[in-house]
Amino acid sequence: MEKLSKVGKAAKRIARSLAHNLYAQVQFGESKHEAKAATRAEYQDEHGNLAGWNPAKVDGIFSVGTLKNYLSEMPAFAAYCAELGAGRISEVTTKMAEGYLRQCAEKGQSAWTVKKKCSAINKAMKFNVRPSEIGVQMRRKEDIKRCREPMKGNRRFAGYEDPMAFARATGVRRMSVTLICPSDCVRSADGKVIGVHVKEKGGKHRVAPVLSAMRDEVTRIVDKMAQERGEDMPMFPRYDRHISNHRFRAEYAALLLHQLEAERAAGEAPFGGAFPLSDYSVLRGKDANRLPVTQGHDTDLLAAVSGAMGHNRVSVVLGHYLYTY
Repeated sequence: MEKLSKVGKAAKRIARSLAHNLYAQVQFGESKHEAKAATRAEYQDEHGNLAGWNPAKVDGIFSVGTLKNYLSEMPAFAAYCAELGAGRISEVTTKMAEGYLRQCAEKGQSAWTVKKKCSAINKAMKFNVRPSEIGVQMRRKEDIKRCREPMKGNRRFAGYEDPMAFARATGVRRMSVTLICPSDCVRSADGKVIGVHVKEKGGKHRVAPVLSAMRDEVTRIVDKMAQERGEDMPMFPRYDRHISNHRFRAEYAALLLHQLEAERAAGEAPFGGAFPLSDYSVLRGKDANRLPVTQGHDTDLLAAVSGAMGHNRVSVVLGHYLYTY
């Protein structure tokens, strides 16, 4: 019992220190995009080029959700380190982190779960552990099952019809559904809701365009919520966690691409005339070198769909969202 008590105390001590390291990196309200751009510029100034730069790595934690997820991983990792003899955070090593991740993988935890644990540990300890370098299976898009299939017809979400319709029409992420207020919506001259202001991953702001075919429905919902709850109150305070919101985003991507292609074919303005294509279609990096047509679609329209969904790469749309096209 004495040994267990000593290990337990060490685990709590390490967990508190890990949590402290994470809280110290919080930058809520700051722009992850701007921080990444600054990091990129610093790396280029120091090395003269971008060879070896990791665009996914940036100092700081910009999302409440990310902090919550990372904090939840600390107690189990701290307990593992304490069992190996670590009494404080200064005694935690990269070998311990690697062993912990291998153990998680051997227990059958998914590659996505192991990757999240790895990211949390790297952030808390300033390590640079990579699952691929320690024999842990890499994440594969083909293994994703949740939200990639249509929702079962026998599952009812009574009371969630309006938020589900709003999510389908705007393509916003799950986190945004419960935060959007009527005052966040953009209206046309005739009062129709044509877009919605959102700030999502990394603090990036965008106006998510409403699908032209769903503007009347969205306007009805927003007007009703404004009357019932007020202009500055979230419209949908609850959103069932079983709702396949990623599926809605995929459907939105496909429908928006169909809409943009039809508008171009008819010689009409994009986004139903609500927004210029240049607001969303930004080709940078590898995308700037793409041909005008990518996998049968106009590249600039693919980029516009990516921008409308809060991404900045054509490959994300092609690889993760057009499975309903």
